[in-house]
Amino acid sequence: MDTGYQTFTFVGRKEEIRTFNEHLTQYKLIGLFGLRAVGKSCFIHEVLKLKEEYHQILNLKTVQHVEDIYSIICASLHSQPFPLSSERSWIVHLIDLINNLSDCVLVFDNAENVIEGHHCDTFLYLCSELTQQCDHTKVVITSTTRVDFPSLRTSYFVHELKPLSHDDSKTLFNAVAPTVSLAMFENAILDLSEGLPLLIIVIAGALEQEKDLITVEDMVELLLESRLETLCTESGTGSLHVDRVYKHFVFRLDEKLREHLALLNYIPGSFTGDQAAQMLVSDYGSSAKAKWKAIRPIRIRHMLNFDADRKRFDIQGIIREIVKAEIVIKDMPGVRKRYCEIYSAVMKEISRNMEGTDFVQAMEEFSVEQPNLSKLLHEVHNTQEDTYHFFIEMAESCTELIEIYMARDSQLFYDGCLKLADRYKRDIDKASVNLAVGSMETQSKGEFQKGLEKYEAARTVLEKEGPSLKLATLYQKMGWNVFKQGNIVDSITYYKKSLAISATRGKNYASVTLYTMSLTGAAYVVLGQYDIGEKYHNSCLKRIEQLHGRINPKVGVELNRIGVLHDQRGDTLTALEYFLRGLDVKRRSNAAHYSVAFSLSNIANSYNTLKRWDEAHDKVDEAFEILEKHPVPHMDALSLMYNTRGKTYSKQERWPDAEVAFRKCVEITRKVDDKSYIFMKRLVNLAEVQEKRNRLQACLQTANQAHALSASIIKAVPHVFIIMECLQCMCRVYKMLGKQDQFIESLKEMEMECFRLKNVYTELENQIKQEQIVKFIEDVKKMWMEVRNEKLQ
Repeated sequence: MDTGYQTFTFVGRKEEIRTFNEHLTQYKLIGLFGLRAVGKSCFIHEVLKLKEEYHQILNLKTVQHVEDIYSIICASLHSQPFPLSSERSWIVHLIDLINNLSDCVLVFDNAENVIEGHHCDTFLYLCSELTQQCDHTKVVITSTTRVDFPSLRTSYFVHELKPLSHDDSKTLFNAVAPTVSLAMFENAILDLSEGLPLLIIVIAGALEQEKDLITVEDMVELLLESRLETLCTESGTGSLHVDRVYKHFVFRLDEKLREHLALLNYIPGSFTGDQAAQMLVSDYGSSAKAKWKAIRPIRIRHMLNFDADRKRFDIQGIIREIVKAEIVIKDMPGVRKRYCEIYSAVMKEISRNMEGTDFVQAMEEFSVEQPNLSKLLHEVHNTQEDTYHFFIEMAESCTELIEIYMARDSQLFYDGCLKLADRYKRDIDKASVNLAVGSMETQSKGEFQKGLEKYEAARTVLEKEGPSLKLATLYQKMGWNVFKQGNIVDSITYYKKSLAISATRGKNYASVTLYTMSLTGAAYVVLGQYDIGEKYHNSCLKRIEQLHGRINPKVGVELNRIGVLHDQRGDTLTALEYFLRGLDVKRRSNAAHYSVAFSLSNIANSYNTLKRWDEAHDKVDEAFEILEKHPVPHMDALSLMYNTRGKTYSKQERWPDAEVAFRKCVEITRKVDDKSYIFMKRLVNLAEVQEKRNRLQACLQTANQAHALSASIIKAVPHVFIIMECLQCMCRVYKMLGKQDQFIESLKEMEMECFRLKNVYTELENQIKQEQIVKFIEDVKKMWMEVRNEKLQ
């Protein structure tokens, strides 16, 4: 039975493909320009298929902001976007991502909207930077609008894709309509199609499907009528207006099918057959009938493109424009409701898979659904009470996906949810949204106080409602927030409140229970209460194995955390045993690649402590290899591995190699987040190695960069010792350089930092850390004595 989902072998342009391949070998940047519907996208697909080279094709036709390209590329490459610290910081991040690929062709397809829009300059700057800074990458731009790069004359080549020749047009026509004979009307039909592949397919398809009704002579008459009005040549450009030709074919659909096409056009990106059927099912009663009676007739008239590899449909650009301009959707509220129902389910499924063993598959699905999900978040401002719950459910269950991969839309989305909760006077829903916003502020932005304020707003409502999964989750997240601020004792209090609700309430609470138990164990480890921490970790591990079995990524993570506990105890061999067990489980359960890399880092650090340096380097090499296969490394994991390598070289006293590794680590971390505690820590690591190499001026320059972050670090994480470590390094170097005034100034700052830390840890009731600070204070006193003795001499 013919489903109408057939595809056609690429025909024609053999010589043109050969020539283009030569240009692609010779040039780093190629512009492929031509008329709309001339076949640019199909052409580049065919070229790359024959070339058998790794490539990424990024469709820009739905891009509203040029920064959306950042999210699209990150999703395509399974990498995490990061908060933008400046207008073009995302370009720097993308360059670093792509530089980690082997030979690659990056295609910006359908770029005319960006080129003709407000963000043209930024987009062209991106292409130029990719060309100049990515040695193994070639860039192809396809567009109806030609652009030039005067500064890249030796690297840039422009290829104009012209309409098909008469012979190629005939070959394509015969492939689509094998039973139709053009006879004496061959020249007329092919000339009227103007060599535009999509127009040829539509004409041939209509004749093939309706040859009993429409003759070739009738088709010539129809096309002649349309040409009189529309196929006029623009002055001096040679381009054609084909919109009305396509409009004519759209309006040859009966009214009901036109309405169905308009409903499908409400989906901005590509879609599956099931998603399309769900949009139309209310008219047919079942998905099967909707596919057969609505989607199939539209498809066989070639109004829909079909990607056989991904099994997804899309509406050709010109047809989309015609439908949007000419066909009014009668039941817009009903359409919006179905759209929200379909794509909120898609978003929740992707979010669930990202947390399990299907991370890569989830990212692949997100990359194709991204424009549809972005539209979904914006629908929050058009929703009514009957669709309102979809958005609250997404705020509750898709927090991580929204805040990390849809950061541009997240604030707008959450603001809309809060307004809806106020409008419908749903305090419990408002609490759910505040819980999500608090997570975004804490996790993504590092704004711990703002996050805590949102959590407190949620708390006032949820505590009145009594024990619930939401309240248990809230206490857990509040615990993590204050933990990140260094308040470990209070974090444990919140964790225990969460466990008091979740630990005895069954399977629905299991995920919260297990994660909270693990975090509680980690908190006790930080306090030095290792026996208590071990009890929590062992109990957590036992429950995870009972719930998920022994081979599961969560088991691997918990084994790794138990390894950290033993490492903090000073028992390196036992720690290594747990790290190796955790790695084995992660591998066997197909854990996320970056999670495997984190385990390899811990193993390398253990080997480093045991002075088994060759084995440490082997694990770092293995981690780099894993990260590079996916195909772009997770940036946090990549910077971590350079840090691990730097620490190993430092233990070996291979100072030049250590400096190279730490410098690379700093470069990557700077692009991800140049204000965090982690960044300051890695700057200090680099400065200390430069000190060891006697590169004292370079050391001071690096240390001063770190020191400049002190105020923000104190605000974000007041309990850390990194400021003290930075000042210690600066004092040593100033002393070696004989810069007495700067030495004394840094010594004064060290003294103030000691008293600040003493107050922090007195309030936190952390005896172990207080003892460390006493040693710092004694060291400072000794240094002051040395200064006084030098003055007396």
